[in-house]
Amino acid sequence: MVYQSKNPKISFSPKQTLWSWLLESKPLASDSNAPGFTDAISKKHLTYQTLKNYATTLSSILVTGYGLKENDTTIVYGKNSIWYPVATLAAIRVGAVACGVSPDYTVDELSYSLKTSKAKVIFATVENLDRAQAAAAKVGIPQGNVVLLEGSSKGVTSIQELLENSAGLAPVPSFQVPEGKTNRDICGFLCFSSGTTGLPKAVMISHANIIAQCIQIKDITLSSHDRVLAALPFYHITGIIHQLHLPIHLNANVYVLSKFTLDSLLQTVSENKIKELLIVPPILIRLVREPEIVAKYDLSHVERFSSGAAPLSREILDLLEKAFPGTGFKQGYGMTESCSAIVSHPPSKYAYKYADRVGMLVGSTEVRIVDLETGKDCEVGKSGEIWARGPQMAMGYLNNPKATRETFDKDGFLHTGDIGHFDDEGLLSITDRLKEMIKVKGIGVAPAELENILLGHPHVNDVAVCGIPDERAGERPKAFVVLKSEEALRPIEAAREIFEYVKKEKARYKWLQEIEIVSIIPKSPAGKVLKRKLREMGTSDNKNIVVKDIRAPVPSYIALADFPYYQISRPTIVINTMDLPASARIPIAFSEQVSKKAQKTLDEVELFVQEKCIPADAVFAQMLGNKPRERFAAHPRILEDLKYEAKRRGLWNPFLPKSHYAEGSGYSNLEYGLMAEQLGKSQIASEAMNCSAPDTGNMEVLAKFGNAAQKKEWLEPLLEGKMRSAFLMTEPDVASSDATNIQFEMKRDGDSYILNGSKWWSSGAGDPRCELYIVMGKTDPFNPNTHRQQSVLLVPARSAGITVHRMLSVFGYDDAPHGHGHISFNNVRIPASSLVLGARLGPTTLQIHVDHI
Repeated sequence: MVYQSKNPKISFSPKQTLWSWLLESKPLASDSNAPGFTDAISKKHLTYQTLKNYATTLSSILVTGYGLKENDTTIVYGKNSIWYPVATLAAIRVGAVACGVSPDYTVDELSYSLKTSKAKVIFATVENLDRAQAAAAKVGIPQGNVVLLEGSSKGVTSIQELLENSAGLAPVPSFQVPEGKTNRDICGFLCFSSGTTGLPKAVMISHANIIAQCIQIKDITLSSHDRVLAALPFYHITGIIHQLHLPIHLNANVYVLSKFTLDSLLQTVSENKIKELLIVPPILIRLVREPEIVAKYDLSHVERFSSGAAPLSREILDLLEKAFPGTGFKQGYGMTESCSAIVSHPPSKYAYKYADRVGMLVGSTEVRIVDLETGKDCEVGKSGEIWARGPQMAMGYLNNPKATRETFDKDGFLHTGDIGHFDDEGLLSITDRLKEMIKVKGIGVAPAELENILLGHPHVNDVAVCGIPDERAGERPKAFVVLKSEEALRPIEAAREIFEYVKKEKARYKWLQEIEIVSIIPKSPAGKVLKRKLREMGTSDNKNIVVKDIRAPVPSYIALADFPYYQISRPTIVINTMDLPASARIPIAFSEQVSKKAQKTLDEVELFVQEKCIPADAVFAQMLGNKPRERFAAHPRILEDLKYEAKRRGLWNPFLPKSHYAEGSGYSNLEYGLMAEQLGKSQIASEAMNCSAPDTGNMEVLAKFGNAAQKKEWLEPLLEGKMRSAFLMTEPDVASSDATNIQFEMKRDGDSYILNGSKWWSSGAGDPRCELYIVMGKTDPFNPNTHRQQSVLLVPARSAGITVHRMLSVFGYDDAPHGHGHISFNNVRIPASSLVLGARLGPTTLQIHVDHI
């Protein structure tokens, strides 16, 4: 049977363009407080009338100054901004095609998009301008056609400058649908949809598709939905519809989140009394996992949550309902090829009991549930592939008729590749995915795209990629790798090199979470990879080596940042001790149990964090203040009070094992790891118990490798919490996470070393109590063994010749007073006795530091 929507059929003129329908079919308020796009951080506001005026002028500039014609393409390569709709609607107005891509794209990925779309103009941001210019050069786009969305950079024009210099420019005529065509035939947007069979395909979205979807969603939207949170990327189809076009149609205010942190999102919602929160599952998960952050904001006005980019478990839904009683939940299901929603919850189904089903058919939409074996329609309640038809279904794939025919049949049905069924209430449930798309924070990642680049790596003989669950991101990619014979004896090193290879080639959300070394990839007789068997292999208790690139939970003020480090499991750990003497080798001990002592301490740590530290976080932040100089000069008294209390309770220095220091706590890494999970719930708990990085790693270096004098001078005051320290490895001009690339000079001069060079992201350098820098540099730059060129020195922070230039921010947060400094050394003389362990043993010395981080 064909399921049909119970909503009224939608209608609109087939000759109306998106521009005329959206911005010319009704009057727009011209006063400064009229609805429009507002930057949630800076508070800058563009009313819809101003947006229309700017887009009209910019479209005329693009035609007369850049030669833009009908069917040409412009690409927006940037984060969310109130200028994003100006750039896209300017293209739409004159019959050009607007295309948005991820601001995280690498040069190669952007080049592919530019080449595929045949783009003429690129709108970029200051943050990714270098990549935009490099990609433009690679595909032959003039550098003058790279325009800044906003901001300034020498030699590059911006939209604002173009508008300021356009006085007297007559507007060019707006595009009209030609005779013999309708708005279904006119492509307005290109959206790159990560296909499962190779590189991303450009989905052609027509003017009619956008108009139809906006009408379909408006028909099931409450009139109270007059304030919209724009936290999802504008380049994604959900952002294009629900944050860019639909709000204009609803005459609703849009609050654009250009820089995401959980705090900034919640503050925006609280300040502007936003009633419906359309956010991706990873953020919803944070709302229930981080109640201490949520509690800081008044969210009593929130009426419902909305999602749909990726699956959300019943467990999270129950926690959400419990955390926000009296709210509802609005789910939706669709894809780029359906211009967002095929189904969505109407107001009558906002209750949480309906939330694990994805909704009811939107207006003028039909769906078939097709049995994969017989090709016939399934009975109600039986699952099959979802085929959908309606005015919102896309035109097809740009210059790819084969893929278009495979996805859109002759009867107009989109074959979604997803498995589901309708129930008696007309609600759709998704039960499986025929396509193997990996959804990372709601963004699609094609396994084939990663498989193709991995097969080009010299270590890889065969490979298959699939998604694995991740609490924060929904899913992340995992690679099953068959190594070439010569690499089979060094699997850990090979896996690490493969991780880094992907990071260089692909955007961050495509990075591998895990590599499993296997002997064979299971395939069918036809050569098709059997992904189900692959997943079974990944969860079975086999003897394969698994290397994990863990993205550890971080404080909410660093947003969704990921800090990777490697963890090797099942069955061996391999540590390269760089042919050290036995006395310097680090013993590795494993335990499957938590001692009774540690269990008791863990309970005490949890109590300390909940009762003392979390309530003190807000006081600490208030004492720090808001002015940068004050923040880095501050040492709030409350921290010393907490340190006193931690010592009194016996919760001091639990991180340091006895294998490194006889007076250490005696807890295993596993036991301290459980404590660290509790410490991570508070901004200041780690320092309160003297377990704050980089001091912890620095203390372990000193405890394991320092001589008696070094321990007396530096380790003892660190263990007592009387001073802080910094770790200096990263350099401005090289990829210094690989020690062999370091350029920092340490030149021997008699009984001293002379230090010259720069370091940045020097963690801990901002603290006024920082007395010690642990610094890696090159003492033997011509040693043929590139891992024996480096050494580590203990450098007093106030040595002559050291200049601290500034503190660098991380995702907009300064991390004061701890800080991440940019520091230069000019002929800094340090005694040779400051050398740790010995010359040319830097990588080995700091391996313990990196492992601790």
